[in-house]
Amino acid sequence: MVPPRAGSDCGVPQDDGPDHHARLLQCHAIGREKQIHGYGEAIKWHRERGIDPDTLRKWEEALICVGSIPGLEIDSWSKETLVINVLVANVLRALNRYFVGIEHHVERVMKLLNVESSDIRVVGIHGIGGTGKTTIARFIYKRIFDLFDGCSFLENVREHTKKPGGLDNLQGQLVSDLLGVTHGQIHSVDDGIKSIRSRLLHKKVLIVLDDIEPSFELTPILSILDSLGSGSRIIITTRDEQALDKFEVSLKYEVGGMREEEVDELFCSHAFRGRPAPADLATLSKKIVSTIGRLPLTVEVVGSYLYSKSKEVWEQTLNELRKVPEPQVQQKLMVIIKALPDKQRLIFLDIACFFIGEDKSVACYLWSDRDSASGSVLEVLINSSIVKIENDKLWMHDQLRDLGRDIVLEKHLKPGKHSRLWSHEQARCAGE
Repeated sequence: MVPPRAGSDCGVPQDDGPDHHARLLQCHAIGREKQIHGYGEAIKWHRERGIDPDTLRKWEEALICVGSIPGLEIDSWSKETLVINVLVANVLRALNRYFVGIEHHVERVMKLLNVESSDIRVVGIHGIGGTGKTTIARFIYKRIFDLFDGCSFLENVREHTKKPGGLDNLQGQLVSDLLGVTHGQIHSVDDGIKSIRSRLLHKKVLIVLDDIEPSFELTPILSILDSLGSGSRIIITTRDEQALDKFEVSLKYEVGGMREEEVDELFCSHAFRGRPAPADLATLSKKIVSTIGRLPLTVEVVGSYLYSKSKEVWEQTLNELRKVPEPQVQQKLMVIIKALPDKQRLIFLDIACFFIGEDKSVACYLWSDRDSASGSVLEVLINSSIVKIENDKLWMHDQLRDLGRDIVLEKHLKPGKHSRLWSHEQARCAGE
């Protein structure tokens, strides 16, 4: 039986084995040693009802063991909020080892956004591919979205606009996000835009347009800006600063490469999972860090790929990286892609061409006909930071996506001989 909480008069549910609860107590931090007296009455309650003494002893030992785990103490209920804030800060600090160097970017963009101001602001984040623009925008979005009446993060705008009906789909997503309805409830995009203007008029919203180009025609999407309420914020990310000039964005922030010490920290966080470099790899680690450049994407992918690999693989990777000039980001990433076993490389190409933004289970189902081990192969790509999962959907950085598609295109010049066709234009040319 589970001991009732101290002071509880609720009924006691039936158990499924005395040892089961000792294991639960060992796995959950339910109290500190000084607090164990609070369970004294519960232990006594079970003892009086004939629970096996060995079982009670295990419960008590488990409580004492849990009580020895260092942690924060809440001396009074008035301090509980403070303790929660400290815990959240500690967790974020632990997680942020995978976002090395991002905080100072976030702080500078936050100053431009100035969310306390009541005016409407559009802020642009620009820089070459792989510097972390989308990551910065997403980080800020998650930090401030609850300050707004409506929010929408339109990711990979450049990729979506290349698809048939892509702009309409983006408008539809914007409408759905801001109004909190599904696409099926929207009769047309124009109706949705009208609904936004009427229902969100004078309300504060947050919109992120990720990865735009100067050639984009975003007027249909940006047409709602004149209807937004005071305090609204729009964040635009782009590789080309001219895109910001075209849309008359005056508040800009350029994301450059990482500082040398940040590169080393980020690489080690992925290559050694935050632990100090082993003695036999310490020198190799420094040599690789000095070779891969200062873009977070390259650092993360190379470091993740080398995690738990042999010294021989490290040496081979270093030799291949040294052959590539520093500015050639995709060529450095190609070193890792070429080193992948055939099964991993095939699934990488499939995702790059077809499955970005698609449900992981759908892709795995399709792959299962070709290889029953596709799930474990995908996990390797995820652990290598080549593929990521967001809300159960497959995601890949656009530099890796473009690299994968270039591999397919370069193998054969004629579209009809390409192993994968991912656009209507390709399919049309292949049929000619």
